[in-house]
Amino acid sequence: MAEKVKYSFIIPVYNREAYIVRCLDSIHHQTKQNVSFEVIVVDDGSTDETAKRVQEYPSERIRYFYIPHSNPCMARKKGIEEARGEYLAFVDSDDHIDERYIEILDPYIGKAEIIEFGRYHADNSHIYMPYKFNEETPMEHFLRSALKEYPGSLVTRIFNCCLFQKPLDYADYFFYEDYYLLVQLYTRVCRDILDIQQVLYYSEPSVNSLTRSVVDERMLTGIYALESVLKNYGESEKVKKYMKAKLAVSIPGIEGQLYQYNRPVFEKNQEFLRKVFRKYGTWDILRYIGWKSRIKITLYAISPQLFLYVRSCYKKVKKL
Repeated sequence: MAEKVKYSFIIPVYNREAYIVRCLDSIHHQTKQNVSFEVIVVDDGSTDETAKRVQEYPSERIRYFYIPHSNPCMARKKGIEEARGEYLAFVDSDDHIDERYIEILDPYIGKAEIIEFGRYHADNSHIYMPYKFNEETPMEHFLRSALKEYPGSLVTRIFNCCLFQKPLDYADYFFYEDYYLLVQLYTRVCRDILDIQQVLYYSEPSVNSLTRSVVDERMLTGIYALESVLKNYGESEKVKKYMKAKLAVSIPGIEGQLYQYNRPVFEKNQEFLRKVFRKYGTWDILRYIGWKSRIKITLYAISPQLFLYVRSCYKKVKKL
């Protein structure tokens, strides 16, 4: 029988030879060392020197797995299946964690099934902290937090392994695949959710990051993922309102990216995007979302062309 450990760090990786060592260093150079953990690296078919960097890394804690190239969701699935930890943590291969990650989280282990913490995003120099909401269910808490711009990402949380005992639906959504998995996990929570008001995770800009560099029709899979959540998990009226708000909020961002970086795909799909917005974008959603999203939604509702013009001007000024 495989030996159990306290923490499993799961790292999906694809062509990250320039960043994977930094990621591994941040996990291995923790201030608290007298704790058992493993590092599961799932290589999603890399064609560069990623495998060599991982296999030459001087640590017996690393377990390396190679799978044919598919998508990050399948790599995470493999990592989850192989994990032996009491708690599971996820780290993107081009990011890194705080050196006090284990030291700060360890006292709270066993007190909650999900622990949320802060994230620093270097792309926009912004810190995202978890929210405290007096919601009736963990699912409502998650949806409300995402609307308030706390990242709907696996990497800003640590999870009790009991949440993964039942199979998850790993749908092939290129965007919002984290969000889709998190919805399922939050529906399984039976105990309190804890939040740590400290930054423990750091997202750094990187060349050719999958979700940052892909601007094509795969972005539309995010809409399909959110609609699937609404259909399969929208049992209460509050959940339905939150999900409709999330769908509406996603449209200006997707349209803005396509307009700026892929005009043919934008022109092909703009009517579809605006139809989705008209379906879900009611004024009452403003009460649930953050102030930045309120500005985007208001401009877009007045005129999508106005929103795109203001967005373009903002991007130009930001570069100065």
